[in-house]
Amino acid sequence: MEGPKPLDAETLQSIVRAQINAAVGSRIGDDGAGDFTADREEAMKYYFGEPLGNEVDGRSQIVSRDVHDTIEWMLPSIIEVFTSSDDAVRYEPYGPEDEAYAEQATDYANYVFHKENDGFQILYDMVKDALMLRQGIAKVWWDEREEQKREDYTGLTDVELAKLDQDDELDIEEIVEISDMQIDPMSGMELPMELYDVRAVRTTVEGRVRVESVPPEEFLFSRRAVRLDDERGNMLIPFVCHRVKKTISDLVAEGFAWDDVKDIPSSYEGEYNEERTTRHGDDDIVENSARDPSMREVWIHECYLRVDYDGDGIAEVRKVTVGGTGHRILENVEVAEQPFVTITPVPTPHALVGQSVTDQVKDVQKLKTTIWRQLLDNIYNVNNSRAAVNERVDLDTLLSNAIGGAIRIEGRDSVGDAIQFQQTPSIAGHIFPMLEYADQVKESRAGVSRLNQGLDPDALSDTAAGMNMLMTASQRRQLLIARIFANTGIRDLFKKILRLTVAHQEREKIIRLRGQFVTIEPSRWNPHMDVTVSVGLGYGSKEQQLVARRQILDIQGQIVQMQGGFGPLVNEAHASHALLKFVEATGEQQPEAYFGEISTDEASQPKPPPPPDPEQVKAQMEGQKMQMQAQMDQQKAQSDIQMKQADMQMKAQSDQRKAEMELQKLQAQLLLEREKHQAQMQMEREKHALDMELKRQEAEFNARLRASEAQQKAALAQRSVGPRVVLERNDIGDIVGGAAKDDD
Repeated sequence: MEGPKPLDAETLQSIVRAQINAAVGSRIGDDGAGDFTADREEAMKYYFGEPLGNEVDGRSQIVSRDVHDTIEWMLPSIIEVFTSSDDAVRYEPYGPEDEAYAEQATDYANYVFHKENDGFQILYDMVKDALMLRQGIAKVWWDEREEQKREDYTGLTDVELAKLDQDDELDIEEIVEISDMQIDPMSGMELPMELYDVRAVRTTVEGRVRVESVPPEEFLFSRRAVRLDDERGNMLIPFVCHRVKKTISDLVAEGFAWDDVKDIPSSYEGEYNEERTTRHGDDDIVENSARDPSMREVWIHECYLRVDYDGDGIAEVRKVTVGGTGHRILENVEVAEQPFVTITPVPTPHALVGQSVTDQVKDVQKLKTTIWRQLLDNIYNVNNSRAAVNERVDLDTLLSNAIGGAIRIEGRDSVGDAIQFQQTPSIAGHIFPMLEYADQVKESRAGVSRLNQGLDPDALSDTAAGMNMLMTASQRRQLLIARIFANTGIRDLFKKILRLTVAHQEREKIIRLRGQFVTIEPSRWNPHMDVTVSVGLGYGSKEQQLVARRQILDIQGQIVQMQGGFGPLVNEAHASHALLKFVEATGEQQPEAYFGEISTDEASQPKPPPPPDPEQVKAQMEGQKMQMQAQMDQQKAQSDIQMKQADMQMKAQSDQRKAEMELQKLQAQLLLEREKHQAQMQMEREKHALDMELKRQEAEFNARLRASEAQQKAALAQRSVGPRVVLERNDIGDIVGGAAKDDD
């Protein structure tokens, strides 16, 4: 059998086209009932409370917003899990040799995600897309951008010019040669010297890890996909793609040739699909300007697929960028891994995408919408009853609902004989239990209880234990979703950040971490360190964490008193670790500023003393039992007072720092004004000295000129006394010029 052969461009293009058309999320590949895009369209309509499509003219058209309310109530609690602590995500060393770099890598990765990228917005978009649309997507890649800056140099010598020419980042555009005089240090004479004015452009290439959220309608992936990557970043999915709209200018800035992208058509089959227009409305539908071809927008498919392109029998990961409906190949390179990570709130086993909160709640929203409409229609009919009338009733006055308006009746019939109102029975007593049942179904599915959404009047009659059980069950449901996010997409995202940093960050970098500038060298890190997301530690408010840490410190203090110092139950390392966590719970970044150096290194701690006699310990515990209870009560009261005092002290320190900053600012302004005044006075003195020197030189020149003129006149007068000689006019000029020359 003939072995594999390398693929040509036409074959690769056909493979990419087939993968795009068959991918999940592609309009061409979706098949009606299993239309993944249609499900997302419907989910967005439910979230925005749009009409259901079964409305009847003249009837109530109200829409319940249960999907919106459920998602918005769950969102803050889940986001807080990943943002309430600075080390919610940390790296665990892969081996003993990695322990020294794990903490540094943790700080740097969080710095990259939250400082160099908009980490909060990325998390918000991913979590909200997942809760609403089943899937939240983020893209992580190494981005190298070229920046150019113009630089001008004046008065350079030959040596300086040669040194400037050796700078690889500098492109010299223009050199202007100028002549100047220089004093020779040996002879003291002025000698001519050649100097140069240079205009150049400095080109620098800066690379960093970029993270951005991807709209679900722009993300395509192979059907029956289970996972995107394995633990080491090896691509498991056959095909994944980012379908994005870009301008011709953006493509040229990314390095594509103008001739390759200028003819890409603007239209595309999936451009104006209902999912995209539901998200963006009509704002996304704009005509491309023919006056500026560089701003014309085109559709680009950035595809990552496993294919044996080189014909060695092993499929490698390739990045193939194609444009337009013809899927013209613009780029074809081999890459280490694909850049996407995904999360889903309710995973389906052996599937990449599970269920969303919308899937669990939208039928409840539809049910409540129907019940609300029936209730409102019933109220309208109760307030506007239908009437049976005979031919003697004036229908115009009957149909007029003016307050106090009369109904005209011809003849002598009584009102009861002419008009009989048909009373509509109220169904409110049956509707409200149905609404209550629908809310209970929603709460049991989504884990969002009214007891943790605020103060419910009916909850005051519940027992404390029952309320705690309901709130704990609700929190556990949301905590489970947060843990799923942490152990899937969030963990994969930070693994990609670590691998990209180690692979591409070759030079040392100085960044500000925890209030100090530190130097990091990622090339020494192990790219396969494990990622741990502290979901449990990050859950809960700052106040709850602070109270819990204080209780731990109080218990440790009591044990230390019982032991007569640090011992086997509580040693210095335990106390130091508890104190560190307490300071972190207050929000401070530098515990050493308050308590000195805090260390949890077990090796630096002294060995604990030998354990005391058990009988002696028992006697001491019995004797101090009453004392401990009293001390606990006293310490609790003191802790409350200390908390208030600490708050007042922190506020006073903040006011003092603000006043010091204002004083420093004022002093700097005064110093600047004084230096400006001194510089102005110095300039005026130099200007005055220069004016005096010019006047002196002018006076000397005038004096010499007058003396020269007097000498000329005297010479002429002396010559006129001698023999009279008739001279030609030209001869007189020669004589005068010669006399002037002699005088000089």
